[in-house]
Amino acid sequence: MTDERSRHQLYVTLEEHLGEHQADTLMELLPPVGWADVATKHDLHALEERIDHRFDAVDHRFDAMEKRFDLRFAAMDERFDLRFAAMDERFDLRLETVATKDDLAALQRSMITTMIALFGTFAAVILTVVTLIH
Repeated sequence: MTDERSRHQLYVTLEEHLGEHQADTLMELLPPVGWADVATKHDLHALEERIDHRFDAVDHRFDAMEKRFDLRFAAMDERFDLRFAAMDERFDLRLETVATKDDLAALQRSMITTMIALFGTFAAVILTVVTLIH
């Protein structure tokens, strides 16, 4: 295994025989660690394949989740459609019970009369409470 001391001795020898500039150039071409720590093209290709397989697996999982969501949303849409159909049916039945505009006008007059009576009662209660407080 190459250590810093042996690298320095190599540099000194190169410098003596080739000169400082050439020694610097050769030393820069050497890896900063041992050759066993340098990745080869084969290592990089194997890593690329592993990463590709992982991405394929993730894509497959996302596709499966998307299908599950689609099924759930389809089921929810069906339930909403059934509920709205039931509401439409009830609304149609209620409209059939209202026969004429005269019936609606009578209902409106009755509601107005009831509201006036309620406001009058509310005003009387407020006046009574104010009188009792003073």
